[in-house]
Amino acid sequence: DVTNSPIQSLVPTGTLIVAVACGASHSVALDASGNVWGWGDNEFGQIGGGAATGRDQGTNLPIHVPGISNVVAIAAGAIHTIALTADKRVWTWGDNSEGELGRSTSPFTFDTSPAAVTGLSSIVAIAGGNEFTLALTSNGFVYAFGNNDSGELGDTGIGSSSSPVLVAGLSNVVQVSANEDGTHCLAVTIDQGVYHY
Repeated sequence: DVTNSPIQSLVPTGTLIVAVACGASHSVALDASGNVWGWGDNEFGQIGGGAATGRDQGTNLPIHVPGISNVVAIAAGAIHTIALTADKRVWTWGDNSEGELGRSTSPFTFDTSPAAVTGLSSIVAIAGGNEFTLALTSNGFVYAFGNNDSGELGDTGIGSSSSPVLVAGLSNVVQVSANEDGTHCLAVTIDQGVYHY
């Protein structure tokens, strides 16, 4: 439903929300205990309830995302969700049509349950775009995976990738951002330089 006025989401009483993220038509929230909640469109399992419910068949009530805990940060791409856990691992679920979950689903389709991305460690920040994901390491490098039609992975010489790809030419990065429903990325370096691609 569309509303022109702010309304409070109905997370369970006593749940303290510390962060939120919006996809194209789904939302996620992180509570103070490290749990993730999802609501909205669930055509590709992007709210993480364990089953895709079909187009426009999601829920207006936040549901607890099972299978993941100790989350410290969340992000949303257009129709996928990303979480960072306290052990600095990246978890993803939802649409995987371009490999944006960082793993192969055969064929590229979707995954309704959170799963860890292999090949990444010491991650300190995450961001989600339209069919791609960014992950920032503790030593200031950026990895990307998913769609590369417009150079989202930082290398126009490759196609889409379900494996993390090091973004060439970026180092000493302290923050990353991606347009959740677009194709461009931003990075801020330790010396306050801003890079876009």
